[in-house]
Amino acid sequence: MDIFVVFLFIINSLWCFENISPPYIEELGQSAWYQNEQIDSDQYADLPEALIAPGRFLHISAEGRFLYWEAREEGLALGKIKPSQKSLDNEVLQQDYAFKPGFNLSLMFQLSRSNWDTTFSYTQFDSMIHTKIQGKNTEVILSPFFDPIIELERLESDWTLKLTLLDTELGKTCFLGEHFFYRPFIGLRFYLLNQKLFLDGYPFPVGLFMNPALASVTFYSQTANHWSRSHSLGPRVGTDLDFLLGYGLQAHCNVASSIVYFNYDASAQRSIDLEEDIETKITINNDAFLRALSEISTGLSFGGHLFHEQLYVDVGIFFDAKVFSGHNPFSDLLRNLSNQINGYYGNLYFWGLSCALRSEF
Repeated sequence: MDIFVVFLFIINSLWCFENISPPYIEELGQSAWYQNEQIDSDQYADLPEALIAPGRFLHISAEGRFLYWEAREEGLALGKIKPSQKSLDNEVLQQDYAFKPGFNLSLMFQLSRSNWDTTFSYTQFDSMIHTKIQGKNTEVILSPFFDPIIELERLESDWTLKLTLLDTELGKTCFLGEHFFYRPFIGLRFYLLNQKLFLDGYPFPVGLFMNPALASVTFYSQTANHWSRSHSLGPRVGTDLDFLLGYGLQAHCNVASSIVYFNYDASAQRSIDLEEDIETKITINNDAFLRALSEISTGLSFGGHLFHEQLYVDVGIFFDAKVFSGHNPFSDLLRNLSNQINGYYGNLYFWGLSCALRSEF
């Protein structure tokens, strides 16, 4: 639904291009012409150079961002049970998610007068988290990634994620009033997403607390290894919104959605540490689905002209959030290993802060 709304917004924006003059200011002495009206160019002194550059065929804007994001994925939760005489106290345990650094680089090439531009962007984000859970007293730890689902005294988990994003956009800036302008865009998104999940479980030395009949059975440590490699390609639409606050300050907001062809390979291997190891393997090759992506970024920046207005530089801080719907292939592996017909593909989330440095020349 969100993608459909954004799509309608883009179509409406493209239709309005003929009715809304671009924010191009042609310098004429101490004044300028804007939307067929003569105005004082000092009113637009805070505009970025790209929006007031007279007569240049090609204008380049470069931006670098330091990312400090946290990645979370549905379907990786564990469980803890504390048996008592009358009831069971259940608790859902999440992985020890943490914020990790990343970076984004982008280049915008803008044609003067028309205010059409094309942008190329590269994003790299890697995350590796380690989780260690130790049961206390009679507490037991459960994980759906072991089969059978045995009750563990201790569990260690390592989840590794590597994301590489490549985006290209075609957009046009439109000015509404003296302080507000927006830039609808269409484009393509391609990305590589690799994940690994390794779990090592240590059962109680004597049987199960939950099943006294098996108290004489000896359980052994188990390991579960999961790999996933995927690539995706699809259209992306969205808009940039900017509000000029004066004195070089700007408020920014970017919203976008994508529909991608999500193609992945995944495999799982489980082993039980007996005198002779017992292993279970399953592999999924070249499986593909359509998946939706949604994202938003909002923040503030401060900038100005340098070197006799030949260079425009600004710095900003932003809050970013992204949702990759149905991007947990481990759910598919788990469903196959457990012989389930239906299952839920967990979503993948990214959120955090980014610091940006942008220059126009």
